[in-house]
Amino acid sequence: MTKSKSTTTPPASLASTSAPVPQERDSASLPQTMRAWTHHLAGVPSTVLSLSPSLPLPNLPSPTSVLVRISHASLAPGGSIMMQLCPSIFRTKPCIPELDFSGIIVEIGTNVPEARGMRVGMRVFGSVLVPAQLKGAGALAEYVAVEAEGVVGLPVLRSGGGEGEMGMAKAAALGVSGATALVLMEEAQKKGLKAGMK
Repeated sequence: MTKSKSTTTPPASLASTSAPVPQERDSASLPQTMRAWTHHLAGVPSTVLSLSPSLPLPNLPSPTSVLVRISHASLAPGGSIMMQLCPSIFRTKPCIPELDFSGIIVEIGTNVPEARGMRVGMRVFGSVLVPAQLKGAGALAEYVAVEAEGVVGLPVLRSGGGEGEMGMAKAAALGVSGATALVLMEEAQKKGLKAGMK
C-alpha cells in the first residue's frame, strides 16, 4: 500500500480558510465518493431526504480536523427540527443532516495536538458542529470531516468485574443527546432530587 502525500484545497462549503490544508491520505484505501442522505429543501425528513449515491469524499476543512468513516449515526429531534425550520438560503446544498455519530478515524490533520491521542484506526464518537452541518457536513453519510475537538475515543465500561469498550451503536447517541442528558442529571443533583421522587 502506498501512502501519497498531497496538498488539497477543501471545498468552499467546508473550508474555514482559503489556504490549502496539507494532509496525508492513503489513497489506495479511501474511496473518491461516498453515499449520504441529503436534502435541498426545508421540510419533514420523510418528504425531503434522498439518498445521494456518489458525493465527493470530504477533505479535511482544517489542519486540526479528522476524517471519520461513520459506523452509526444518531437520529435526534434537533436534526428533524433543523430540516423543517432552517430556511434553505442558510444551508449549503446538498445538505447532509444530523450531528451525532460513531466511527473510525481514517485521516488526521497535520496540526491535531498529540495530547488528543488521535490515531488512524481509533474508534470514536462525536458531533458535527451546527455551523459545519449548515455548510453541508452531517452525520448521515459514510464519512464526515470534523474538528478533532469534536470527537473522543469510545468509553471503557466497567461492570460485573469486567471491562470493555462501549459499542459503536450506543456511542453514537452520546454526542449532543448524551451531553443534554448529563446536564439535566447534574441539575437534578443540584436540586437534591433522588431516585423515586416525582
